Amino acid sequence: MPRKILVTMALPCLILFAVSMPLAFALESHFALAGLRIHQPAVVTVQFRKISDATLSVSPDLRVETEGVRVPALNQISWRISPLSRARNDLTLRDGIYSVSAHVAVGSVLAQPPGSLQDPNLLWMQIAYPNAVILGTRWPAWFLLFSFAGALLAAFFRFVLNRSARRR
Repeated sequence: MPRKILVTMALPCLILFAVSMPLAFALESHFALAGLRIHQPAVVTVQFRKISDATLSVSPDLRVETEGVRVPALNQISWRISPLSRARNDLTLRDGIYSVSAHVAVGSVLAQPPGSLQDPNLLWMQIAYPNAVILGTRWPAWFLLFSFAGALLAAFFRFVLNRSARRR
């Protein structure tokens, strides 16, 4: 009898897994990162096609803790920044011709990666945010736990309803 329950539950679990995994990867980009805490440093890294003399300017509620650290072999420049308050925190990267702005998430807001980059010499910009956690665990674990629990409950009730319908 327990084997029959497991066989009955296998198909709904596989279907739910096939549907939930792509959804989980899509949601990861939106809910995985937490905002910075006040005075918590973060690293801003910029990847260029060809390294340039870029400068980073920030709003008054952000502090640039280090000058740009250049890694010519990788065409990257990195700065360490830290927010001073929860006010609107923006940074602007200038390379002489173009300027690219990004918002720095502070506090309990969820962080989003920088938007579109208009500079053709700029490949990507990354702000190293901490991972968002709920009760010490990242959100995908909770998402999968509740998804599989729902699938098991649905399979169990389907089994019970099918069994009671056969007895009639």
